[in-house]
Amino acid sequence: MIRDCLSIAFSTSYNRHICVDIKESDAILEFLEEHEDQFQIISDRILEQKFMYITPSFKQLSNYDNLCEMRFNVGGDNGRIYCHQIRNEKNEICIVMCRLLKKKKVTKWDKSIKDMAKSIEKYEYTVKY
Repeated sequence: MIRDCLSIAFSTSYNRHICVDIKESDAILEFLEEHEDQFQIISDRILEQKFMYITPSFKQLSNYDNLCEMRFNVGGDNGRIYCHQIRNEKNEICIVMCRLLKKKKVTKWDKSIKDMAKSIEKYEYTVKY
């Protein structure tokens, strides 16, 4: 399934973008406004650090190719944004924020989260700038 995503931030040091799935953008961007400080730290790690996955707040998901998650733990909500890592036509890395889970209530992945990850893994994206 081909979907559109919008680049909302880009790296000045590396060939990386943070994008948001256009169909999910309203909910994700509203959530990011509420967690602006944490998102700033995560986005700095993604865009401006050599090794973007060396942090507990942004992790690559084991057992899934090109999937990762942003973790928001302020206030105990344990929110997650599940992302798909792709490359655009210029071979730049794009971290596409695909799905929002406002509160993660279980420590292990249940069937609904696994099903969501499998569906995200199948997405293909066209990046809009």
